[in-house]
Amino acid sequence: MTLHIGLIGGGNITETHARAARAIPGAEIAAIHGTNFEKIARLCREHGGTPYQDFEAFLNIAPWIS
Repeated sequence: MTLHIGLIGGGNITETHARAARAIPGAEIAAIHGTNFEKIARLCREHGGTPYQDFEAFLNIAPWIS
């Protein structure tokens, strides 16, 4: 079973959280939300997931994740 993780924020600590999440067996980053699109896009390229600036859209991905 895959554990899908969504990260909120594109600051410096998010890089640490992304690495920690990827170290969990069976975990995968599904999305990252933040206000700085360049930062969250880079994080998604490096760690996976879809970048979101719209918080409602970020929250609404949950029903699609199986």
